[in-house]
Amino acid sequence: MSATDRLLGRDTAGSGVVEEITVAAAQTMLGIFNTINFQVFTTGSGTYTPTAGTKYVIAIGTGGGGGGGGADTDAASGHVATAGGGGAGGTCLAFYSAATIGASKAYSIGAAGTKGSGTNGTTGGTGGDTTFGATLFTATGGAGGVGSGVSSTTTLTKGGGLGGVPTGATINVTGGT
Repeated sequence: MSATDRLLGRDTAGSGVVEEITVAAAQTMLGIFNTINFQVFTTGSGTYTPTAGTKYVIAIGTGGGGGGGGADTDAASGHVATAGGGGAGGTCLAFYSAATIGASKAYSIGAAGTKGSGTNGTTGGTGGDTTFGATLFTATGGAGGVGSGVSSTTTLTKGGGLGGVPTGATINVTGGT
């Protein structure tokens, strides 16, 4: 052994003595991750097109967060109301071969849910789903926080919205509440 950050193996043809191989040489032999390209989409929808020579794609998507609930009271002295926060969108982490992706895949980024109204204390809107490919994955949006309605009590508290439940990815992470 003459150096650190080396692998043991053979990068020459035939049999023989084990050789030290650099990480860069191992990447070249395996044909993966020689170049990493990023494409980031944060709103709207469109088409993902891999760069030339792509072998693998790592796709990460998160659904829109749910809108917070609105709070309202009957305005009597000492009456207080609180509403729940919106749930977080679910997150998908997926690993695909270039063959699975093909020439391109459609995507759509889920928008945040609308806030609940302070008038009458309505529930917040559900966040939008983030999708990749027609069927590859769906990162669902979080549910809206529960609104208070019109509170006529000294204290009224409502719960937060449920987190989105993603599907179809290599790793699916449910959003928090």
